[in-house]
Amino acid sequence: MASDRLFPHAGTAAPAPGDPPTTGPPLTDPDPTDPPPTGPDLRIDTASIGGTLVCTVDGDLHQDTEDQLRRALDEALDRRPAVLAVRLSAVRLFTAGGLNALLAARRTAHAREVPMILVAPSPGVRRVLEITGATGVFRIRPSA
Repeated sequence: MASDRLFPHAGTAAPAPGDPPTTGPPLTDPDPTDPPPTGPDLRIDTASIGGTLVCTVDGDLHQDTEDQLRRALDEALDRRPAVLAVRLSAVRLFTAGGLNALLAARRTAHAREVPMILVAPSPGVRRVLEITGATGVFRIRPSA
């Protein structure tokens, strides 16, 4: 039968409950005391150029890296620069988590009367900003 060639295990019984798996890693629950996985998803470098503080963001901005960006931008704003510039040209992935971090920083910058500009957003960042209408909320410079 043709379906036997496509699905060679069709019609075979599933393993009984309690039987160990025959392939793959052991099925265990994660240890809740283990720290969350970290990786090279995001790098943020901050440099002062005159009165402007430039935060260069490189990598993926999503819910798992959102707090890292928030902390970096909060620390930058704590320094009370004349201008906070956030360079986004090297951002590969940009989701709601990244947008939320930028919006939170914008609110803080506004409250502290620090102008905040987004510099050279990557095509992915620009697309999310356009789709969400956030291009009207941020000052955006196409290049440095």
